[in-house]
Amino acid sequence: MNKFVLEFRKVDLMVYISHLDLQRLFIRSFKRANISLKHSQGFNPHPAMSFAQPLSLGYEGLHEYIEFETNCEFNTDDIKNMMSEVMPIGISILNCSKYSGSKSLAATTNACKYDVIFPKVKIDVDSYLSQAEILAQKRQKKSKRLKEVNIKDKIRNIECTENKEDTILHLHLDGGSESNLSPELIIQSITKFLDVPVDRNDIKIIRKEIIFQTAK
Repeated sequence: MNKFVLEFRKVDLMVYISHLDLQRLFIRSFKRANISLKHSQGFNPHPAMSFAQPLSLGYEGLHEYIEFETNCEFNTDDIKNMMSEVMPIGISILNCSKYSGSKSLAATTNACKYDVIFPKVKIDVDSYLSQAEILAQKRQKKSKRLKEVNIKDKIRNIECTENKEDTILHLHLDGGSESNLSPELIIQSITKFLDVPVDRNDIKIIRKEIIFQTAK
């Protein structure tokens, strides 16, 4: 099996391309690098390529992962170098490794860590976490209506640090197919609960790490 995992970074202007556009970018880049991807069978074949966890528009991702399968054998260092040569500014290839897992990376994704960077404000994390329930308004996929949900069980840890210019929330949240919590719901609920006066456009989000149930 010629299965591989590519680790990459998505920063700078690349944060403004959607997940679908990122998929297209990687498909084009594999072609430009002369790396032939295996395709699915059927009337509408598609490349055997998938991301561990989609990255929301506007977010930086420091350690993102994409798994793929090739039609022939490749050396991992060669793939890393070939892809590095064709990627645009803002996408950096960090590593390439063989993948032998029986489940997809998406199926083994367990949690994610984020840094949420606010302009200098006071955030009392202890008071926020001490609530019996932590409520947020979540939009339902089918009805598109907002529904109040309790997100406390999906929060693994939150810490807060400050520097001269910023207040930074370090989030450790459920992330994966079984249980997933968007940092947007943390921002929404914590700013409302603590009455933090901040514009969402002034907040920067960085996904620092994707955590897997088992070794990749």
